[in-house]
Amino acid sequence: MLTPIVDDQYVAARAYFGAVVGLLFLEGLPRLAFFLLLKYSSTATRKSRHWWPTVWLYKLSSFPLPSNLLREYHIADVLRFLVLAALNIAFAINENQYTTDYKLYGWLTIANGGLNLLLATRSNLFSIVLRLPSPVILQYHRWIGTFTFIHATTHVAFNIMHDIETDQIASQFESPRIQVGILAWICLSFMFLSSLPIVRRRLFEVFYYIHFLFFIFMVGALYHTTNGPEFLLPGFSLWVVDRALRVWHDFRKIDVESVQYYAGDLTKFKVTGAWRAQPGQIVWIQLPKVSFLNWHPFTVAQVTNDDKPVTTIAIRGLGSYTRSVQQLPGAGNGDGAKSLRLRVDGPYGIGRFNWAKAQLVVLVGGGVGITPGLSIASFILQNAHKDATSKQVHLLWIVKDKSHVAWFAEELKQLYALSQQDGCTVSFSVMIHVTDSLSGGDSTLEMQPKETNSVDDRLPWDLHTGRPNMGAWIRNIKSNSGAVDACVNLCGPAMLLYEARKACISESDAKTIFYVEDEVFHL
Repeated sequence: MLTPIVDDQYVAARAYFGAVVGLLFLEGLPRLAFFLLLKYSSTATRKSRHWWPTVWLYKLSSFPLPSNLLREYHIADVLRFLVLAALNIAFAINENQYTTDYKLYGWLTIANGGLNLLLATRSNLFSIVLRLPSPVILQYHRWIGTFTFIHATTHVAFNIMHDIETDQIASQFESPRIQVGILAWICLSFMFLSSLPIVRRRLFEVFYYIHFLFFIFMVGALYHTTNGPEFLLPGFSLWVVDRALRVWHDFRKIDVESVQYYAGDLTKFKVTGAWRAQPGQIVWIQLPKVSFLNWHPFTVAQVTNDDKPVTTIAIRGLGSYTRSVQQLPGAGNGDGAKSLRLRVDGPYGIGRFNWAKAQLVVLVGGGVGITPGLSIASFILQNAHKDATSKQVHLLWIVKDKSHVAWFAEELKQLYALSQQDGCTVSFSVMIHVTDSLSGGDSTLEMQPKETNSVDDRLPWDLHTGRPNMGAWIRNIKSNSGAVDACVNLCGPAMLLYEARKACISESDAKTIFYVEDEVFHL
């Protein structure tokens, strides 16, 4: 017979809550220590080769999963999920002999709900204090939300089955406490279903607005149970403060300097008045002429280093909202653009790396996924005068059609010009691969590139036709870099990220480790 690891269900819920918070601290403290070490050290140069067990541990934990459905995850994600799942299973072990035993799943629902509220704020304390990357926080948020739904459904199912067997279902549903509890579970079910990838990625507005049902879930949970406030109110209080600050900041004046439309359904906004973003951060924007209610997240592509910084935001027409952006009037730099209203919330997000200290930077982007790479390269080149250390920035951009190069040609030329200034210690190389001429629809990333215009005398990049050989490109970077570790940022389709991560991990050795972060929106 299975017996619970903690007899008192309330104590078990508190212990589980503390265990998950401890897990976040366990993962975050080493990141914080490493961040502070780099921040306050005079140099990021490594003095010796890596120890081979360290290299293999990194390779094992970072290698992407081979499954088509799970290519965007790697071994470290699996370990993170297994630890969280083990905690949920361990604390859910129960005899289930009496109806009072079913309350354990209700307690675990409340505990998980409280944890999820702690992770729901955009300015997340775990990210800010512990330097936990925003994608990691979002992973925990999704998984804990799933376990909240599982425990709540188990709690409801066991009680309903018992009431049916004992012919008490009608009398039980007359109780306001039961009615409110069922309503809370229904709201939670809608939130869970709308957060599934097939809904979240195709019907973002449905996902976003259904999540406001968490108000009803939280109030219902507080009414349904005792001692709920200590689990739910801390996270909710932080959310209220975060929301109030966001609303206040949303009313700052944002001026649209220009709007440009490009072939391939891309719109590029240049705005002033937004807060200066750090490399790879996102902003949420609202365009009243498209929708007065809808906010969508986009990566900041570039921020100029001027007295009046200009922020570049690119929007690709991939969904109903983003396609509507392509219909906006006001293209160019005239009065039409300046009359366009745009609200900005952010920037938000904590990345894995301290880009100011990185000596070898590898940036890979597919299509509009080049925006994080542009923001990182822009940050490094604009601040090159602050550090005499020699640095290398290698950018690989894969586009479907040659006309798409125009999307960010201006930004690439500006970055190249910065790298050519006197005293700049950063070397900047750009390679662009155009894939539209591939015959037979071959989608493999292993084929050798067919060079059509290797070095264009007028443009600061190498232009190739065909998909890149990721392994060869990474090996070439490693052979020309010396004994220095690389910081790698990837953003694009799942297959591109899989091949790029695999190449980086495969080429990591005692001399050079390619540390990888993925810039993929998971909302």
